[in-house]
Amino acid sequence: MRALDVVRDARLLHIELGLAFDRATVRAELAKVAADVARLAAVRVKVGDISPLEERVLSADARTSADALDLAETEKVMAQARLVATLALDDAGVPAQPRFSSPPAQTLPLTSLIGVARAARPDARSAALAISAATARAGWERSRIVNLGALVETQWSQPAGPALRLGGRLDLPLFNQNQGGTGRADAEVERAVAQHELLARTVVMEVTVALARLEQATRSRRRFEVEVLPALEDALAQARRGFETGDQPYLVVLDVLRRVGEARLRRAELLAEQRRALCELERALGARLQSATDVASRVGAEQGDR
Repeated sequence: MRALDVVRDARLLHIELGLAFDRATVRAELAKVAADVARLAAVRVKVGDISPLEERVLSADARTSADALDLAETEKVMAQARLVATLALDDAGVPAQPRFSSPPAQTLPLTSLIGVARAARPDARSAALAISAATARAGWERSRIVNLGALVETQWSQPAGPALRLGGRLDLPLFNQNQGGTGRADAEVERAVAQHELLARTVVMEVTVALARLEQATRSRRRFEVEVLPALEDALAQARRGFETGDQPYLVVLDVLRRVGEARLRRAELLAEQRRALCELERALGARLQSATDVASRVGAEQGDR
């Protein structure tokens, strides 16, 4: 489980690095658009289409976008430094551009995922083995009620010298029936069963929460990519054309640009959230989601044999 936690932490830092790259990309696009609008405003103020005040506002907005881009680039450096430190590698060992596999289109049902977690997680398997070990110890303690031992005595009282006498000894359980040993063993069995039950409930909770988080992030991302972002992209393109022709004031461009920037950043955050949820789900399962189908099939076959 410690190894699974290390893998989870490294993957989360890799996701943060990918989010930093996505933020920097969005900030660069917004900074370029703001710089283009500022250049157009500088030309229009010379011909008297807009006032100098409007031109100064657009110029200040361009500088703000450039500063946000610089901050995003710094976040990339910090995210990469944290990942390098966690992996105990040098900068050459970390890819320059984060790479991610496509999120799964669909997942297994919750009951199947819980079965996979109980079969694949090391702590779940360890808890089951602890019950078997405690039960075996309890049986051994009960078998010690009747003690049969060997007896070897040395006799020094003989005139010819020391002599040995061999024999056996049987302890009848009249008063002592190994109550302490059997009681302790039974308590160990009860404790192992209780720990197994607690772990089983923890596994169900972790898998359920991680799956719900993954499904919610997937729905939100699809909604943004299909419904929200395309409409804002079209509105931004129309606002820029209207500003270039003089049909739209700069306030419209700034408002649409700000909304598009927020939507693009929100999409990047939703994508990162989807990756985080997938990472947490795979940690809760103790296996990659792509191989969970094989594990679920094996578990179903074993239960069918039983």
